[in-house]
Amino acid sequence: MLAYDRPNHTRYLSLYWMEMKDLPNSHLSFHAALASGEFCVQRSDRPFAQTPVDQAIENTVNKNMKTRGGIVGFSRNPSAVHKWMVNAHFRADVYEQCKIMTGLTDAASTVHKDSAPSRIKSSEDDVQKVLTVISHWPNPFDVEGQHTSDLMNISSGATASDCIKRDLLEASSIGNKQFLSFVDDRLKNGETSFFDKLPANKLKTFTSMAKTARFSVRGKQVAILADRAFFVRALVIAQNRSMDLKKILSFDLSPIPLSLAKPDGTLAKTAKSVLLHKLEKLGSSLVTVPENAVTIWDGMAVLQSISKPPATFADLAKTVFLTIAASLSFSTTRVDFVCDTYPDVSIKCIEHASRAGEGVLRMNVAHGNQKCPSQWKRFLAEGSNKASLVQYFVTEWSSGRYASLLQNRQVYVTVGPRCYLLTSSDGVGVSSALVSDLATDQVEADTRMLLHANHIATNRPEGSRTVVLCSPDTDVLVLCCAVAHKMPAGTRLIMKTGSGNNKRYIDIPSIASSLGERVCNALSGMHAFTGCDSTSAFVGKGKTAALALVQKSEKFADLMVQLSSAFDPSPDVLSGCEEFVYNLYGHKERSVSLCRYQLFCAKSCLADQLVPPPPVLCRKKKHVARAAYQSTLATLIV
Repeated sequence: MLAYDRPNHTRYLSLYWMEMKDLPNSHLSFHAALASGEFCVQRSDRPFAQTPVDQAIENTVNKNMKTRGGIVGFSRNPSAVHKWMVNAHFRADVYEQCKIMTGLTDAASTVHKDSAPSRIKSSEDDVQKVLTVISHWPNPFDVEGQHTSDLMNISSGATASDCIKRDLLEASSIGNKQFLSFVDDRLKNGETSFFDKLPANKLKTFTSMAKTARFSVRGKQVAILADRAFFVRALVIAQNRSMDLKKILSFDLSPIPLSLAKPDGTLAKTAKSVLLHKLEKLGSSLVTVPENAVTIWDGMAVLQSISKPPATFADLAKTVFLTIAASLSFSTTRVDFVCDTYPDVSIKCIEHASRAGEGVLRMNVAHGNQKCPSQWKRFLAEGSNKASLVQYFVTEWSSGRYASLLQNRQVYVTVGPRCYLLTSSDGVGVSSALVSDLATDQVEADTRMLLHANHIATNRPEGSRTVVLCSPDTDVLVLCCAVAHKMPAGTRLIMKTGSGNNKRYIDIPSIASSLGERVCNALSGMHAFTGCDSTSAFVGKGKTAALALVQKSEKFADLMVQLSSAFDPSPDVLSGCEEFVYNLYGHKERSVSLCRYQLFCAKSCLADQLVPPPPVLCRKKKHVARAAYQSTLATLIV
């Protein structure tokens, strides 16, 4: 009670405990009576019918002495109420004797009411209900992928975070320590008043995982304004001490480059959807797709589109399966369900941590009867949850319950680096086989979808190589355009995006034709360099300006192709990226330092100018290397 901040229980249970401990000294006869078993009352000859003393009083004297309306309904006269209370036990005895005389009591019966057939049946039903509930709970000692040191909530399957785990394990020792201190200070020594406020521990439990943490970051504008104030002070000092301001601005005058990062050090973001709409306008939209088109689903996008999950994970598995199976037809018997992987260390770790900013709910999916969490978005914010869920999907879809749905159909599902082919030849059993051609260590579903598209085009005859990729992600459209000219002959990629009335099909070949092969090959590098899920964006500089530079200049288009061709960028690529940056900022100087100086001279004193200057070369090298790694990973998939 002390550990979990229950002040009333703490005070009076502690006092009761002390009185009971001192009972042999203060009330020897009572202690002897209690020790001999005189804490129960036997009111009949039935076996196992003893009741506690306080309950016996409630069932006899207090019950029989009641009048309609209670004391208030009886009288408001204090003397009358006093007399009524003094003779209460006599009236209760009279009432009991009247019941015996009229035969309304069953005191002589030796049959226990719990032995009645109806009570036995009711009790057995309750036992079966308890067993059913327990059988639906996950076993914390037998869950695949569960670390032995984790603490699991056996009713929900949620895994405790480190802070909750620490509080749960230390609660007993904290409570014992505070209890001994409470007894010594308030009951024995009297150094502290019995009613003084008790300190709160605020220990976290599994219930704390259901609370949404809310916070706001107000440091962004303050940090930029503080940096600008420093520029103004630097200008005044430079005028008085003959300092070279161009030299000063050749250094990044902040702990982090504010043009590439937020004040808290996380990656700066840009609106990727702007690029999607820009590319979409270059091509043509389709009303329908060919009947023989094979569909590839972005698995996580399907799960994210579910606003309210079904009751259990078995229901969820069926809902997802029916969703992806809706794209199957007589002429199309294959569908692919492609998901991300979530290794402990990857280039997207920062992005995963950012998406989990409001807290995550860790849960192991053990079986189909386990209930889906109501906090669905927090569940999907944890990578291990999604990995466990997809593994469960494969297990569930491989069972005989899905044999009729899989008959003469092929469902490809990715789990981690592996890919499984699920099919049924007879509609009775389901076969599950690993597909070695689709095994990969690619982390993102965006690139894995292209691997599956290439596999479909390679294994289907020309004329039936239409592939529909269902995803709302701009990255998928960019990568489709980037590899459009590298796919097998006759391949037609179509992207399905949007929802509801905004659902549409984007024809990739028409966009690739408008851009040209050179620009298409440059898209992957340009997209990674100007900001994607794993790289920073240039604050205040969107995708449209970067795309215009690549379309306008063959030199910049070739530069972005080189950027996405090697994990380790060459000195020429670094030099070219510097030129690309100061052109992105609208300046023609041959140095980013000069660009920074000119921006400062032109706009540093404008109160509404909050776009930070471009990063210096030493900071940009890291950004270029990260963009090269990300874009090269994407282009090597095909």
